Amino acid sequence: MGLNILISGHTSGIGLATLQRLLNKGADVTGVARRKLDGVLTGLTQIQADLSDKKDVLRVCNSLAHESFDVVILNAGYNTIKPPEAYTPEEIMDICTLNFTAHAALLRACLPGLLNRKGSVIGIGSVSGLEVEKWNNYYGASKAGFHHLLDNMFEQYRRQDLRVTSIIPDIANTNFYQHQQFEPSVEPDTFITPEAIAEVITGLIFEPPAYVPAQIVMRPQRFALNRKK
Repeated sequence: MGLNILISGHTSGIGLATLQRLLNKGADVTGVARRKLDGVLTGLTQIQADLSDKKDVLRVCNSLAHESFDVVILNAGYNTIKPPEAYTPEEIMDICTLNFTAHAALLRACLPGLLNRKGSVIGIGSVSGLEVEKWNNYYGASKAGFHHLLDNMFEQYRRQDLRVTSIIPDIANTNFYQHQQFEPSVEPDTFITPEAIAEVITGLIFEPPAYVPAQIVMRPQRFALNRKK
C-alpha cells in the first residue's frame, strides 16, 4: 500500500502539480478543495469544501477525525493585493480563515493519526509572512501565524517523531495572481514554477533527509511583478 496523504487545494497550481507527482508515486491521496477535478483519478479521493467557510471547515474536520494520514500537506491559499483600507471585513475574515484558521483546524483533526504513524506535515507558506512590506497586511499576518504554528508543532511533537516543514516560496507562477492587479513577469528567472515547488514537497516525502528542514525559503533569481494592463 502507498502512503496515505491529505492535501488541501489540490485542483490547481502548486497543489495540482504536487497531486500529479504523488499519484505517480502510488500514494493514496485525499484532496480538499472548493471544486473537484473532473474524471476518475486512481488513488484520489476528493472532498469538496470551501475552506474559507467555517461550516465547511468543521464538516471536513469531522469527516477526517478518524482518518490516519502519513503526510498532511497544507497548501490552499488566497489573497488580493491592494491597500489595507480597500479590504472589506468579510475579505479579511476569508483571508485569515483560509490561510490560517482552516489549516490549524485540519491539522488538529489529523494530529492523532499523524502522531500514531510518526508522520509529516508540510505547509506552504509565503515570504509575505517573513517580511514587513506595504500591502502584505492581512495575508502576510495570516501566513506569519501559519509559519509560527508549524514551528510550534514541531517543537511540541519532535520527540514523538513528527516532522514539520514550512516551504516558503516567493513569486510563484500560478493562478494565485488571476484576480490581482499584478502578475509575474514572463522572464523565467523572475518566478518559481509549481513543478519546482512540487519537486521539493515530494522529495521531503519520499526521500526525507536525516535532519528536519524547519523552513525552506524558495526565491527566484530576480524579483519582478508587472501591473496588469
